[in-house]
Amino acid sequence: MRFGIGQEIKQVRVTIRPGRIGNQPTIAKIARSVCSALESHCTDPVAFSSWVGNLSSYQFLHEAYVAETEIGPVAVVHFIPSWNDKPDCFDLSVPLIRYLFVPPGLDTHEFTRRLLEVCIWRARRDGNSSVAIHATPIMSAELELITKMGFEFVRAAPAIHGIPFNIYSKKLSY
Repeated sequence: MRFGIGQEIKQVRVTIRPGRIGNQPTIAKIARSVCSALESHCTDPVAFSSWVGNLSSYQFLHEAYVAETEIGPVAVVHFIPSWNDKPDCFDLSVPLIRYLFVPPGLDTHEFTRRLLEVCIWRARRDGNSSVAIHATPIMSAELELITKMGFEFVRAAPAIHGIPFNIYSKKLSY
């Protein structure tokens, strides 16, 4: 991995694995780290902080995938299969990638790409013809990679505590 111009660090081994019950505190810490960058955009920081604090419990409702290095879990994504319940603003028949948390300071593109690839694999395994992702345009590096990976803007989603979100979709080929 490369960090900065001409500055190389040792190769970091990244493993993507399903989340475990014991990961809940770490997932909460990762979510808080990422969401702190969004706080200046929200309308109610107290409500937003409470919402972020509850995100780690979603791993019991969705499938969580964790990016892990030798120091432990460092990034996480939630995958919601097509048959799971979703909020009404989403197409209920399409699997959904949600709560993609890659903290600042990591190789954002590498971790994001690896987590998205496992979700795309998961959607293909189930025979889905597309997969959707719920993302905020505020996270421009993430959004750039999402579009490079073939996701296209579908529509705006309801804001969360004033933070804008959109729905993007990718057609899957076999």
